[in-house]
Amino acid sequence: MLAPLSEVTTRVTVQELLLRALEERPGERIALHVAAQAVTLCQQMTSTPDIPLPATTTGQALQICCELTTLHPALTTRQAPT
Repeated sequence: MLAPLSEVTTRVTVQELLLRALEERPGERIALHVAAQAVTLCQQMTSTPDIPLPATTTGQALQICCELTTLHPALTTRQAPT
């Protein structure tokens, strides 16, 4: 299942603050803006303020948009980096 995926170009390590921020956000879709040493959680299509989160990042800056009901379970069952 993972074999067809491209090589990893960006890695992000965030603290538990991301889970807390996700749980406190209303709405169904969120965006994560990954930049040097920070991740910003954005709520799409609302006036809710963005939440900057400290992070350790490597690689290219990027933006990920997804359903909260997909991202939250994936993060709560994650494995620590090896």
